[in-house]
Amino acid sequence: YQRRVHGGQTFDNLLSNKLDTLNYVIESTLKCHTDGGDIFDPNLTEEGIKQVQYLNRQLKGGIFQKCIRGPVTVLASPLQRALLTSLEVFRDLPARIITHEWCREGLSFQTENARRSISNPENKEITFPCPYKEGIYEMFSSKGVNITLKPNDTKLPLSQDSYYRLLKNGPEIGLLSDKDPWYGYGLEDLGALQLRANILLASIFDHLPYENVVVVVGHSVTNAAISLAVGQNLYYECNGEILPMVVEDLRAQ
Repeated sequence: YQRRVHGGQTFDNLLSNKLDTLNYVIESTLKCHTDGGDIFDPNLTEEGIKQVQYLNRQLKGGIFQKCIRGPVTVLASPLQRALLTSLEVFRDLPARIITHEWCREGLSFQTENARRSISNPENKEITFPCPYKEGIYEMFSSKGVNITLKPNDTKLPLSQDSYYRLLKNGPEIGLLSDKDPWYGYGLEDLGALQLRANILLASIFDHLPYENVVVVVGHSVTNAAISLAVGQNLYYECNGEILPMVVEDLRAQ
């Protein structure tokens, strides 16, 4: 049983709502910030914080808290907006939050989809694609987020050989490298994202085999790809929305 959570509103969401598609791509591609806020690894807006806090209240007062007896595993994209969403949505609820590379947003050249390194940049180090001072560990480990390095040289978009190898034996849960292993290597269309969603599900089945409920905190496009991967209609979630689904491992068939 899986629940998908889409992160709260960020500045890039506001920018995309303000501009048409072409101008949004122009404004957000290879840029770190623009008037009004950061594009690279953006924080939640005030509205985004309200959205995820509301979802937290809904979970506390609903069937989730009544039925979940032990800590539920939350697999979160390592992008800041997803980690902040995870912390707020599951505040004071029985949950363990783990960063997972395979939950990330689809590849593009928009810096909102790049991630920080795990470690802090060294003094005067030029960080790619945008400058930042704090890594993921510094920002989130003290808040209870499990940040585990599981080295793997898998590149995206997936080759056919890599896809079938990872589908057979799902990748370990964690981050593939200290620095961002994927940003800048190309673009993922919805078909490529559906393949990545299959790998994410294989990872869950192989490395969390005894979990009855797993929560994935991802992004609109990657969450939509999960819908396609399990045979559902394409569905793009709204900010701060949770979508339950039952998933069965059919790889042996």
